[in-house]
Amino acid sequence: MFRKFVRAVKLIDTENEIKEKMNEMYPNITSNSVVRTLEKICVANIATAPDSVLVEMLKMLHVVVPKISNDATIQNVFLGIRKALKNRYPEGSPVVAKSYKVMQFDQERWKANRAAYNEKVFARNADKRQIDVNKVYDVMNLARQSEDPLDLAIGLQLACGGRISEILSYGNFTESKTDGYVVQKGILKQRGPDRREEVVKPIIHYTRPQFFELLGKLREKLKPKIDDIKKGSYTHYELSQDFNNKVNNRVKSLFGEALHSHDLRKIYANLSYDLFADKTKTSESSWISDVLGHSPNSLEVSKSYSVVALVDVPRDEAAIPHNTKARDGHAYDRLLKTVEALKRNEMPIDSRVLKSYGYGSSTVEQYFKLKR
Repeated sequence: MFRKFVRAVKLIDTENEIKEKMNEMYPNITSNSVVRTLEKICVANIATAPDSVLVEMLKMLHVVVPKISNDATIQNVFLGIRKALKNRYPEGSPVVAKSYKVMQFDQERWKANRAAYNEKVFARNADKRQIDVNKVYDVMNLARQSEDPLDLAIGLQLACGGRISEILSYGNFTESKTDGYVVQKGILKQRGPDRREEVVKPIIHYTRPQFFELLGKLREKLKPKIDDIKKGSYTHYELSQDFNNKVNNRVKSLFGEALHSHDLRKIYANLSYDLFADKTKTSESSWISDVLGHSPNSLEVSKSYSVVALVDVPRDEAAIPHNTKARDGHAYDRLLKTVEALKRNEMPIDSRVLKSYGYGSSTVEQYFKLKR
């Protein structure tokens, strides 16, 4: 069957078609991305497939992987395949030698991209993006009052720094022996012998019962999808893909600036270091690597998460007007003044926020309808 699979995939041009073929022929092998699933299928067959089929596999990967992946992942996939081949064959065997000749990536371009990335990270660390910590807490408070899965996921990401897929379904969270901390199992992007099986991390802003209450509420709303994942008819990756754009748009809406879901991990990493780390013993890079679940020897990666600084921006809460009880027909005019004050204080503007300032549903709905 593997020979048939290799020959079929080599002729396919789109990621979705490759995904369909993998689901059809290897429904029990899945991962968080199409290219990683392809890698897992190949690795699973390397131990038993004939040499001739493995050579065909190498040629297929050389053609297909660059179509569905970026430079860094291409390198990682090819290295993973070569490692599996070396586990079966001695160094210098014809099949291993063939893997170096066939599965090639542009090393010069990869080095150039890596240098450009490092330069970008260096520049961002030299001029950190400032995030108002009060706004972070506003968003988290808003999430606690919400029934919207997007808000719940955002609040939970800020509270524990998990990836969106880990929050939605992939991660398993339990109480730690340390008060206010949780243990997370189910960590994405873990490969090799030094991969992390679990991460112990503090919860920000919420109490631990509040965290589990929000997580339970989110998972209950996603139960049909999670049940499909358990049945094998849906994947964690598909669930996160279905949510990614929606979550990113909601993050921008709540923060009022061009932040993304991934930026919430940066906020958590830096804020948790400020609040919980013993800075006499633990460096920022080490802390970030640990709580975000990076590989133990990947401190270099953590530098890209040190590009934000949490600042306490003073607010004039008294200057934000509440609605009055007057039935004078001017509630909408007062709401506009409240909105302007919220904007000046860089606070989230949401129907729940406006209602907390005393405005009724009809007035709030009128505002968002006219805003569109």
